[in-house]
Amino acid sequence: MSFAFRVSLCLLVFSLSLINSPLAQSQSSTSVPGSPPSSAESAVRAVVEKYFVLYAAEDLDGVMSLWSEKSPDYASLKQNLQRQFATEDFSFSDPMISRVKVESEKASLRAMTNLTAVNLKSSQKREQRIVRNFAFVREEGKWKVWLCACGRRPGGGTGESQDRSGADPVASGGERVAGGGFGAGAK
Repeated sequence: MSFAFRVSLCLLVFSLSLINSPLAQSQSSTSVPGSPPSSAESAVRAVVEKYFVLYAAEDLDGVMSLWSEKSPDYASLKQNLQRQFATEDFSFSDPMISRVKVESEKASLRAMTNLTAVNLKSSQKREQRIVRNFAFVREEGKWKVWLCACGRRPGGGTGESQDRSGADPVASGGERVAGGGFGAGAK
């Protein structure tokens, strides 16, 4: 890991630590502050929480069941997950969810979590805080992940390595994640 990347990551962590809960609430939800989240908001939050649990359990079919088969990232996600599950073990802290927005058949939110990954061959451990912007679509009454993108850190960068695929930035302001992965080569 390069020194510049480590410095950027440290600055990201420091910046995120300055953000307090009331600020996140003012940016996050379509519901009235202090009121309980709507059933749609609760449902998309539950999808993200389940996503991280299934990812850590290396449950390929489970993770894929949360994604829309119509997503442009569906096929690449499956390939990336197979490769990542064969090379690393993952664990995540409980995600901090903010910026929940539900509009009819579409929804989005931001999730921040701490990732711990252990390389299966070398037993090398790496830890990092990750931010992901999720977009959802409702299919047959269920919320499905449409895409997962790296979050932007204050100052405009992602705090992560550049996406070598040349993927366009997504509407949420992040860079596309190659299949929504978290492996050492994931963007």
